Amino acid sequence: MTTTRRILPAVLLFAFIAGCDGSGDSILDQFAAPSGSEPLDPGEGTISGDFGIGSASLNGSFAWSDRWTNPSSGQEQGFIVLSDDPDMCNDLEAVSLTASSEFAILQVIVVTATVDAPTEPGDFEIDGPSGNVAFANYYALDADCGDAGNAELATGTVTLTAVSGNHFEGTFDGETAGDDRVRGGFNPANCFLDPFFAATSVTCNP
Repeated sequence: MTTTRRILPAVLLFAFIAGCDGSGDSILDQFAAPSGSEPLDPGEGTISGDFGIGSASLNGSFAWSDRWTNPSSGQEQGFIVLSDDPDMCNDLEAVSLTASSEFAILQVIVVTATVDAPTEPGDFEIDGPSGNVAFANYYALDADCGDAGNAELATGTVTLTAVSGNHFEGTFDGETAGDDRVRGGFNPANCFLDPFFAATSVTCNP
């Protein structure tokens, strides 16, 4: 059986220390809870809960998704980005990050003999060993786009309710290792993430 681990933290942490500079105020201090059972508008994402490193609640955020194939391993992955910065997709496509920003990333994969992005709805076990697997990470940047803190969900489920090409729509509900519960939903717009994942350095926007 093919084994795999999350690839995103290494990619992002490398980007954090790749020579960014700049200053600015945080654009994501809090996340928002899903509003009942109301459907999310296209491009909208919501989160409630605390990842345990200072994140709290915020009214409204944005969501993007893409599927990406690692050129060295051939492993395909699905990604959902959640942030309250409406320009974050533009930044990522331009291989840049915004200083003092915070965001969450969900990764969804199907681990069998190969590692592939999902092609149909289903439940994905957070940090699961095989089958439908998901990872959920929270990141905060400092004024120089360095790593100001990161956390992950240790248990829980990402549920995809609709999958079409690069679009992954659904909900998630999980807990950190410190028993902090975080949940939310996403109806993402597409974001072309290949340039960011392929980059060896990023620009830091103040």
